[in-house]
Amino acid sequence: PKKAPMKPSAAKAAPLTGIAKMKAEIAAKKAAEEKAQQDALEEDRRNRELDRLANQQAKLDAEAEEKEQARLALEKKKEKKQEEATNKLSRLGADVIMPDIEKIRKERVEE
Repeated sequence: PKKAPMKPSAAKAAPLTGIAKMKAEIAAKKAAEEKAQQDALEEDRRNRELDRLANQQAKLDAEAEEKEQARLALEKKKEKKQEEATNKLSRLGADVIMPDIEKIRKERVEE
């Protein structure tokens, strides 16, 4: 009479011996190596993404600094023009007022 094949649950319960044990160890080692390789690839991908984001942030920071410098230069230029205009107005005012002052002085001296 033929021996009935073991049920799957019974096969799992049987201890691994010899070649089966070695095959299981090799499979486990291979799975661990694949997992380690996948983890390394994922870590590399994350690092590349972090580098990309850091470079993007540095570029944005540089652009913001450049814009701020341009704004400050424009503000300084505007202040200088305003100061020049004020000085010009002062000189014009002096040119208009000084003859009147001289005229008043002459009138006082004559009196």
